Amino acid sequence: MIEFTITDFDSLSVDENNERTFVVFTEQPIELGLGRFLAAQVVLSETKVSYPCIVYTPRPNGKLDPPHFHMKAKKSFDLDKLMSAGDFLLIENERLI
Repeated sequence: MIEFTITDFDSLSVDENNERTFVVFTEQPIELGLGRFLAAQVVLSETKVSYPCIVYTPRPNGKLDPPHFHMKAKKSFDLDKLMSAGDFLLIENERLI
C-alpha cells in the first residue's frame, strides 16, 4: 500500500460521467506511470471516513512542478468541500483500472 499526505488540492471540473476532477499536491514525488489509472481511497483525517477515487498522471511532473497527480471522484461525494490539507490518499496494490 502506498500512502500520500495531501498538502493542497485544486478542484477543476465535473466531467461527462459526473465525476469531479482534482489536481492533488503531496509532499513526496509521485511516479504512478504515465497513462495508468489506479484505484485509491481518500481518507479524511478528522473523521477517518474514506471515499473511493481514481488517481492518474496525464503527463510527467516537470522538474519545477511541485509533486502532484490528478484524481477523479464522484461529484456526489462533495470532496471539493470535505477534503483538506492533511488528509490521506491510499493506493492499495497499485490496482489498475
